[in-house]
Amino acid sequence: MTHGPGSRALGRSTTTALIFGGTHLAAAFRRRRRLSAGATSAAGVLFLGFAAKLSLSGV
Repeated sequence: MTHGPGSRALGRSTTTALIFGGTHLAAAFRRRRRLSAGATSAAGVLFLGFAAKLSLSGV
């Protein structure tokens, strides 16, 4: 399957948007330490919940 120039341009613009969005989020987290700690804790809880779900499903 080949991709045309339009899909490559879309891929580049999406990647650029992700990079700038990530840079903006990183700056916001640096300014707000409590928000950063809360987001990290929430991500940890989600991963633990996913691990528990996998262990109980027998996969």
